[in-house]
Order: sequence, then C-alpha cells, then structure tokens
Amino acid sequence: MVGHNPEKSDREKFEDQQIIKAFGEIEELESQGAGVRGKLGNVYKEVAKYGGFTKADIKWAVGIKDEDAPAVYAEMKRRFRLMGILGFNVSAHRDLFEGADLEPLEDKAFTAGLKSGRWGQANVNPYGGDHEAHQAWQRGYNQGADERKESLEKAADFLAEEDSLIKGADTPGEGDDTQSGTDGEEKQEEDVF
Repeated sequence: MVGHNPEKSDREKFEDQQIIKAFGEIEELESQGAGVRGKLGNVYKEVAKYGGFTKADIKWAVGIKDEDAPAVYAEMKRRFRLMGILGFNVSAHRDLFEGADLEPLEDKAFTAGLKSGRWGQANVNPYGGDHEAHQAWQRGYNQGADERKESLEKAADFLAEEDSLIKGADTPGEGDDTQSGTDGEEKQEEDVF
C-alpha cells in the first residue's frame, strides 16, 4: 500500500532511540562547550592584554611546545622564504636562522628546563649531575614551575571570583518573598502582623 509506514523492527526502534539519545547528548555537550569557549576567549583576551599576542599566536605556540627547536626554526625559515616570495621585504631577516647554532649549551639547557617547568612536565633532568648544563636546566625548570604555579593560582582566583559573582546573582535578594520549602517546592512567605 502506497504511503503506508511498515512497522519498524526491534532493531530499528533501538537504533532510533540511540540516535535520539545521541542528539540529547550532543545538545548538552555543545551547551557546556559554549561556556568553555567563552572562558577560553577570556584567556586569549588576557594574553593579548599582557603580551599583545593573538589567538593564532597562542594556538601556534601550544602546537609547537613539544617540538624540537631545529624543527621550529626550519618552519620559521620556510615561512620567511614564503613571505619573500609574496613580496614582503624580509631580506634583512633571511639570515635569522641560517648558520651555526651559537647558543651556549647552558642557555639551551635553561630554556629547555624553563619550558618543561612551564608546561608541568616531569622534573627529569636530561643532563648529568656533574655538568653545568644540569644546574642550568634545573634553574630553568624551577623558574618555569614557579611561573606555572603562579599562573594557575591567578586563574583559580579569577574563576573563583567569577563563580562567586555568578552564584551571588542566583541568590534571592532582598524583597524576594519566596523561600524554598523542605520538599524543594517554593512557597509564598506569609505576612504576619
């Protein structure tokens, strides 16, 4: 019969239920994601305020945080070359990444330790204990860990303040003549004279 909807099998009914359930979960997660994206946007704004960095700058930095320095330098060199091809005047900067690596080992070790500390990585010093680079790496790690701790504390304070402001807005204020009963229902407060 044309236009007749045949009865669905148990399997089809189950699949339909799972799809409907998934839609609900997606809506819930997207709702939660909007709040996270809003908070993330605030973090990007804070970074821009203090360092002038854009959201793209920060995403790039997070993307390379685990890369080796030579790989990052090679990427930057390719980008400078592309800028020159596109007509940007970068001729004064073409030699920026060329030539020998002139950075002293102790400076490299300090920078590597600083990076590890800032990202909360394990305190595993790759240099032997009797090497000056070992001490430099450890100083860098300690400084990075301190900076991370301070940043996390500031972020926690910010979120706690934001949370208290939000909770304060949800608290019934003066002149609100409703209160919650013991069974969770709201009831009108009676005026007593």
